[in-house]
Amino acid sequence: MEKSEMMQQFMQLAKMLASLQGQQYQGALIARATWRQRYEDFLEPGVYIRHKGARHQRVECLCLGADAVMQSLDVMLFLAQPQKLLKEKRHPVVPTGLPWRSFSVGEITAFVQASGDTNIIHTGEQPVVPGLLILSCLLAEHSGQAMEIRFYQPLLAGEQVFLQKLPDRFCGYTKEQEVFVVRME
Repeated sequence: MEKSEMMQQFMQLAKMLASLQGQQYQGALIARATWRQRYEDFLEPGVYIRHKGARHQRVECLCLGADAVMQSLDVMLFLAQPQKLLKEKRHPVVPTGLPWRSFSVGEITAFVQASGDTNIIHTGEQPVVPGLLILSCLLAEHSGQAMEIRFYQPLLAGEQVFLQKLPDRFCGYTKEQEVFVVRME
């Protein structure tokens, strides 16, 4: 599968996830997202709620590409009071790794408009970077059959991300905190 087709399918998965609407999704944060190419022929494309709890929800989106390869996006969402994470005092860490990138408000706005994401945390002067925007950038740079990203803290627009490559994972840091860990297959 070509990288451009894979990224188009990924954006379709992001749109499917953004189709989840309602008050319970406003302010929600992604705790974990796993993207993978799947070759099972018994799966039907669509959005599936795999687990629904009071404070979290597991959602899987499935999309079939032109080459008959299924892509899936399995996401664990924090639903209850994630705004507290945005207000918690951050403890400084010494970032390790190499400077990777920062995300501008314009990039965030373009992504949420393209995906249909209406979550209010992605708006304002210093919005939270969508987890799927971070994942899409990592997918564009690194190949594999699967990629899992776990978020420990929200990343805000303009914050520089440092990426440390370890034998079995990537770790993403800002000057203030560890933000995410990525594993690939």
